[in-house]
Amino acid sequence: MLIKADEQNATIHMVIRSQLQEIYSYCNQVRPADRDIFCFASAEEHMRSGSPMAAIQDWCSDTFPAVFASVSLAAKEGVQHNARIQDYFTSGEAIT
Repeated sequence: MLIKADEQNATIHMVIRSQLQEIYSYCNQVRPADRDIFCFASAEEHMRSGSPMAAIQDWCSDTFPAVFASVSLAAKEGVQHNARIQDYFTSGEAIT
C-alpha cells in the first residue's frame, strides 16, 4: 500500500512540474505589464521554493488562464518576445 502511495505522489509531482514548466514557457510571450504573474525566474526555481505541492498546483490552476489571456492579448497588441530592459544587459553592466 505504501509503494502505491509513493508512486501516486511521484506521478502527481511529475504532472505539477509539467504544468509549471508549460506556464513558465510563456514567460516572454505575455504582456510586459503581466510579467509579475511569474513568482520566480523559472519553473525549477518555483519547484525548489519549498511551497507545498498543493499550493503549486493551485497556483498553476489559477494562473494558467491569466497567462493564456495575456499571451493572446500580447499577440493582438504585437508585444510578444519583449524582455524587461534589465534582461538585455549582462550582469555587471551598469544601466546608465
